Amino acid sequence: MPYHNALYYELACNNLQVSYNAPFSVHYRCHTVGEYFADLLVNGTVILEVKAVSALSTEHAAQLLNYLHISGCRLGFLLNFAPQRLEVKRLVL
Repeated sequence: MPYHNALYYELACNNLQVSYNAPFSVHYRCHTVGEYFADLLVNGTVILEVKAVSALSTEHAAQLLNYLHISGCRLGFLLNFAPQRLEVKRLVL
């Protein structure tokens, strides 16, 4: 996804630490049971989930909230590049 890559490089060029497809392990009763991959993790504290859909849905918000819970991050953004204008939704734990 070109917009995904462009966002990564733009953030990195502005001296931000950016992790691409940042992995987060999911634990249940002291066992690792899976892994989530956040699109972009900025400075280890903010998750950016990048979409290209006609409109953001509650499922997209639920996905980001799961990522926030698993990662310990408190702030995340859903970024939708498909509409004529960038659609942004901010989520905070």
